[in-house]
Amino acid sequence: MCGRYYLAENIRSLEERYHLTYTDLSYMPRYNIAPTQYAPVIIKDGTKQLKLFKWGLIPSWAKDLSIGTKMINARVETLLEKKSFRDAFYKRRCLVPASGFYEWEKIGNYKQPYEFHLSNHKIFSMAGLWDVWTNLKGEKIYSFTIITTEPNEYIRPYHHRMAVILHKEDEDRWLDGEIDNLNDLNGILKPYPSRFFEKQRVSEAVNSVRNDYPELIQAASVEEQIKWDI
Repeated sequence: MCGRYYLAENIRSLEERYHLTYTDLSYMPRYNIAPTQYAPVIIKDGTKQLKLFKWGLIPSWAKDLSIGTKMINARVETLLEKKSFRDAFYKRRCLVPASGFYEWEKIGNYKQPYEFHLSNHKIFSMAGLWDVWTNLKGEKIYSFTIITTEPNEYIRPYHHRMAVILHKEDEDRWLDGEIDNLNDLNGILKPYPSRFFEKQRVSEAVNSVRNDYPELIQAASVEEQIKWDI
């Protein structure tokens, strides 16, 4: 699964990367994005637009928003089997920008955190779906989920799933609302090749969603690494 990631970029960098028109959204670099929090996504409604949506899909027909905590990820293998994901696949696909993500290696009763990123350190896009839910007061909540697939060899020792990361040349294809056949998109919903990844052990501070600062993506201190290796 994808349960924690970071986007160490500002709005202007995102506008340049995705060729977006000017936006007045307020967003600062985030280093520990967790479920139920708001994060940038790219949707296409005539033109590509940058939005801030809540992580954890809340289908329009849901009775309450709590369902979002159980829908942070959508398995690519069963996208069309569940109504909540099927409807969004046909009508509401999005890109979820990221600079990297975290996974944990289980060692006995301890989980050691790792930070993963692309070797070129560039922004990448995870395939996502979005929806809008309206409460009894008429207030709208926009939310998203991240699609997952089987892991590549690099990620497999740390988790049995990984986010679908799209090659840059496939991003517009994913957003193209005219393509509504999953078979036409299966070729781009594959594990991203292992050779493009790098990782490093990072501080246990990332375990707490309350922590969100640049040092989280830096290599763990010598003291911490010695402690782990004892």
